[in-house]
Amino acid sequence: MFAGNRFEVEGAGLNPTNLHPLVQRAMEKDEFDLSKKKTQSAWDLFKEGKLYKYVITVCHRANEKGSPLFPKPYTQLNWPFPDPESFEGTEEEKLQQTRILRDSIKSRVEQFIEDTKSA
Repeated sequence: MFAGNRFEVEGAGLNPTNLHPLVQRAMEKDEFDLSKKKTQSAWDLFKEGKLYKYVITVCHRANEKGSPLFPKPYTQLNWPFPDPESFEGTEEEKLQQTRILRDSIKSRVEQFIEDTKSA
């Protein structure tokens, strides 16, 4: 959507659970329907022998322990963003924090796309 067909994107977690309901609601604004999306395990992708040019982690480095090491060569990037599970306040306040997070991630992705145009 943002970079045409320059990238194929997959998301995964170490301990995947269900998508956070506030993330689903926040993404509806950008017309992303995540209601049918399933979370997947980074370990499953690793076991499949997937190859990547970039591996981007979004947790804090301290939380990366136990992450699978995908076959090289790839560029490892770390973009630490807060976990929506950690947001506090009323439901509306948490939704607002989730929207801010969404916008921060979108901005970072757009910057990454710009930075890699010549790569």
